[in-house]
Amino acid sequence: MKTIACFTLGLYLIAPAYADTDREQIKAAMECFYQWDLHGGKEHSSQCISNTVLYHRIDQDGRHSYGTPPLDNDTGKGADAVIHNLLDIDIYNDMAVVTSLHRYQPEAPENTYVKNIVLYRLADGWRITNVAWGRVTNRQ
Repeated sequence: MKTIACFTLGLYLIAPAYADTDREQIKAAMECFYQWDLHGGKEHSSQCISNTVLYHRIDQDGRHSYGTPPLDNDTGKGADAVIHNLLDIDIYNDMAVVTSLHRYQPEAPENTYVKNIVLYRLADGWRITNVAWGRVTNRQ
């Protein structure tokens, strides 16, 4: 009985450290994504974005569009074009969902978007596989 209790306690103590490591790796992948968004470059995209990433967008008329952006493009939006804010990270084993707020400059309600970003733990680390985004509106 003592062996089972010690084993269970050991798992309990190890689990939070494992989750923190994942959380830190996901935050690093998101920071990499933000740098790619601002500056472009394969050096950023190859470290945090799957080459099969799919972007989904709903425009203000409710139309859906999707595609894969050019990941090796050396130009991003520009260093001061967007303010990124990571709002939430939910981890489900080898998958994570990140909610991120993106305020394009000049800052205005019509220039504010929310993105839900799906990452998977792949053989080479946490990679972004899906990005769904749309404009933030006053609709609840």
